[in-house]
Amino acid sequence: MEVERVLRSNYRLPPVEINRVLRSLVLWALDRQGAGADLADMLHLIAATGCSSFSTFDKGLVEATRADSPIDVELLA
Repeated sequence: MEVERVLRSNYRLPPVEINRVLRSLVLWALDRQGAGADLADMLHLIAATGCSSFSTFDKGLVEATRADSPIDVELLA
């Protein structure tokens, strides 16, 4: 819901474009889940879209996102 609000309010995207972006993000999360990633983790990344990065102690989350993450994922030591 927050991603939709940011796309609508801050970026002033039309509804059809918001739908395209959200569909793409959800499909990305489901693809990662199908490959073994935790769906909740992937949805957290989507919710953080628009932030500069996502920090985690979870090495598995970093590995699960691969290079196509919607946001940079930083592994904390």
